[in-house]
Amino acid sequence: MNNQASKFRIYYYFLLGMVGGLTGWFLTALSFRGANDLAFLNLVGRGILIGSLIGLSVAAYDGFSSRSFRRFYKLGRNGLLLGVVSGGFALPLTQWIFSQLWPTSAAQAGARLIVGTICWTIFGGIIGFVEVLGKGTQSYKGLLGGICGGIFGGGVYEIARHYGYIGNSDSTQVAQAFCLALMGGFIAISIALVSTLLRQAWVEVLDGKFAGHAYDVTKYVSKEVRGRGLIGSDEFRANIYLPADNGVLEQHAILCYTNQAPTLLLTPEAQKLNPRTLVNGYPVSSCPLSDGDKIEIGTTSLLYHQKR
Repeated sequence: MNNQASKFRIYYYFLLGMVGGLTGWFLTALSFRGANDLAFLNLVGRGILIGSLIGLSVAAYDGFSSRSFRRFYKLGRNGLLLGVVSGGFALPLTQWIFSQLWPTSAAQAGARLIVGTICWTIFGGIIGFVEVLGKGTQSYKGLLGGICGGIFGGGVYEIARHYGYIGNSDSTQVAQAFCLALMGGFIAISIALVSTLLRQAWVEVLDGKFAGHAYDVTKYVSKEVRGRGLIGSDEFRANIYLPADNGVLEQHAILCYTNQAPTLLLTPEAQKLNPRTLVNGYPVSSCPLSDGDKIEIGTTSLLYHQKR
């Protein structure tokens, strides 16, 4: 977390997560006003609304930051759909587990608090896992971040419900809105913090439209994972997105692990057209990378970082 872009990313993740949680509360309050909180279909519906909105808000950050509707659609769609799955799964699971373990629930409010927090933890973990799909962060980091956020955010929510601040009456709606917004923020900021702190390699944009933006590329240059990250101006497919530079092809280069080293490799199209692609000032078509290497693609300069 050594640059301003990372701090802004964490900050905006928290804000977007809170917006997702608050919007989820608003829609559930409208849709399920006066309904039985413990009815199975109501639990599924509430979970779907809350999960989808938090998932959408968190996953679509890159689309917001790049001001690209197509990237917003691609990433937001994944977050929305998987948020539906996680939300529709977590809340009914809470009630089912509780009913199986403690059928006489009147005297088991403390047990409900514990089980509820566990299920919100599952909920956050699924959102975190989904949020990093298609990005340069390993999925376990997103999962771990989501779990941490689910523990803290879900714990706050369940404690408030345990003491009667959250319920189905009008007087409890403000507390419920606050707790759901806080949960969304905790899940989002935990995902951003964990994935940033545990990243092993990243590319920093030094100039151009996205100067200061950092892309996690750990998964692409990992010996164990052996992923492939696309650098280019294609809004939909590029993992390291470089717009507004005529010298950057839609699919310009690939970051991968090959020949026992992290490597920058030109795509077949780029090798044919031979656009301006330099590493430390030298033209390349394939080049191993190490910490501190300066990459120039078109008129855009990048700096490759790798922890030892």
